[in-house]
Amino acid sequence: MIDQTDKTLGNPVVKGENLTVEQLTQERNLSNQYLEMARVMFVAIHRSGKVTMVNNRTCEILGLPKDQIIGKDWFEHFLPPDHRDIVKGVFDQLVNGQIAPVEHFENKVLLPDGTERLISWHNTLLKDGTGHITGTLSAGEDITEKRAAEESRQKYEAQMYHTQKLESIGLLAGGIAHDFNNLLMVIMGSADLAMMQASPDCGAMEHLENICRASKRAAELCSQLLAYAGKGMYQISGISLNFLVKEMAGMLSLSIGKTIDVRFDLFPELPLVQGDAAQFQQLVMNLITNASEAISDCSGQIRITTGVTDCERNFLRSTILGQSLQAGEYVFLEVYDNGCGMTGEIRDKIFDPFFTTKAAGRGLGMAAVIGIVRSHGGTLTVESAPERGTSIRLYFRAETGSDRMPDNPQFPEEPLKLSGTVLLVDDEEDVRTTGEMMLNCLGLQVITAGNGREALELFRKMQGRISLVILDLTMPKMGGIETFNHLRRMDRKMAVLVSSGYSEQDVIQRFADADVAGFIQKPYRLEALRTAISRVLTQ
Repeated sequence: MIDQTDKTLGNPVVKGENLTVEQLTQERNLSNQYLEMARVMFVAIHRSGKVTMVNNRTCEILGLPKDQIIGKDWFEHFLPPDHRDIVKGVFDQLVNGQIAPVEHFENKVLLPDGTERLISWHNTLLKDGTGHITGTLSAGEDITEKRAAEESRQKYEAQMYHTQKLESIGLLAGGIAHDFNNLLMVIMGSADLAMMQASPDCGAMEHLENICRASKRAAELCSQLLAYAGKGMYQISGISLNFLVKEMAGMLSLSIGKTIDVRFDLFPELPLVQGDAAQFQQLVMNLITNASEAISDCSGQIRITTGVTDCERNFLRSTILGQSLQAGEYVFLEVYDNGCGMTGEIRDKIFDPFFTTKAAGRGLGMAAVIGIVRSHGGTLTVESAPERGTSIRLYFRAETGSDRMPDNPQFPEEPLKLSGTVLLVDDEEDVRTTGEMMLNCLGLQVITAGNGREALELFRKMQGRISLVILDLTMPKMGGIETFNHLRRMDRKMAVLVSSGYSEQDVIQRFADADVAGFIQKPYRLEALRTAISRVLTQ
């Protein structure tokens, strides 16, 4: 190629006496052929900044013939304005001998139509016969598509990592909520039993009521953890987000500051989405509460927007939960506030359980949001910057058919008078003890089993005398589903009431098409247990 120590491009200095002018000309022509054949850019720039040579690849990328490039100031004509000073500064240091040639220097070039291409340059110095630097020769590779693909891959990997992190934390949160519900079952049930046995004027009654109230609040926190884990849906139906937002308007006005202006921009004739109305109400309430707290005591604005849009696959992959979602028509609900906004670091953590920037916050509101969105097969985007407000947009697949889930069956308001023998199956001894006492208070005889195998053995011995089985879902040795299947083979008509710290929807999904008579979620109080058993016996 070019001898950078004693040649200026295109003007070789004769070195030695063995080369003829014809040979030198042949060498130069051969070098020029190499330059023209190369699939990288070659640009020679005089120390004044003017272009002295380009090859065909440079012309292809810039979209100009050579006569419109050579002689022009490279920095003024072919670099974007925001790159000129930086690149010119490096060039000046090079030709003045202040720094060595820069390897793999990246900068953008400007095309005549205003578009830009990212080029990675390998630079060398051009010198005359005296060793004086006359300019530079740069070989450049167009890495625009390569870099875009790399950034897209990195973004996709970051999204996948974020999704996997949310799923992992969700599993942990669901397990914690399930175990806490078992503990609360004992606390709440025992308090109920104590209140039944204590006289109304007993001094301990007030304390027992406080225990029940605190247990209920703890159960609500567990419910939010289950929502984050995607285990919080109960009754699926077609939902109009417009109707839901309008229905909640009065409630929303009470949950935000008086200095905040709430505006609605609802798309007419919005398609329905499939989901649980109570969970969607929690979604909206949590988003509004979060927006209100971002505005704090200052005056501000919250805007609630609904709409419908066609989402392409690439867009869905760029969202927080949309990596596996299919393209199609989606309904969106957006909550915008002009509050304090968030830094990127905070924005990446807002859906983590127990993360909060509020002094009195528990860090479960936004965690519940992403759990509910995930469990409904939706996705979301978050746009926020300090002092520029926050926009959170949720996407749910639009309902295309007219089919609706059937309404829940109606049950008599007055519970039946209970009698008979109940097989209570639960691996937690304290839950069995508390449950047995509660069932006895309802007038029922009780036998207990600590796992599925023990339950099946008792059922064989007492078959025909058991009226109802209350079956825990999660147990060692033999889980609830396997135990249920064995019970069904032994007695197809046996009524089974499933009990779990997880939600009803999660239980229904696990049991698939199994004929489960009913479900009761832990922790439950005495009246809830009475009602659930009455419903099962009625069926």
